[in-house]
Amino acid sequence: MIEQQATVVAVEGETAWVTAPRRPACARCARGGGCGAGLWARALGLRQARVPVDNPIGARVGEQVVVGLEEAALLRGSALLYLVPLGALLTGGVVGQGFGEEVGALAGGAAGLAAALAWLRRRGRQLALDPRWRPVILRVLPQEVPGCPGEGEQEEPCVHG
Repeated sequence: MIEQQATVVAVEGETAWVTAPRRPACARCARGGGCGAGLWARALGLRQARVPVDNPIGARVGEQVVVGLEEAALLRGSALLYLVPLGALLTGGVVGQGFGEEVGALAGGAAGLAAALAWLRRRGRQLALDPRWRPVILRVLPQEVPGCPGEGEQEEPCVHG
């Protein structure tokens, strides 16, 4: 299970909306090296993502939580998001090339990519309803209580939860 800390910003029945800061994929990307994700992160900013998650433990707004997602769901989702558009782009380009060399290849590739993105949008809506693909709140993190003594002033940490 892949885990991420997040903050609950809204609760709607059994679903909680959480935000978590986006982080670069790796230290090399954060420094600007690697595959270029670091460049995109700097250009677009590391905004917080607002994501719906299952809330079986009844977490409340403002609480810090740990959200989990099965590795298999992440791998299947990544494969869908990367391989389906790429395959459709290449297939459309090859088919389109038979109709008109370069212009046909460009048009076919664009048509294949558009069809793949439309299919992914529909498929994503279906998968969002499947609990195997949804992240879930695993636990609420202890929170510091305002007004607690500073560090070193007491033996036990001053936390709530």
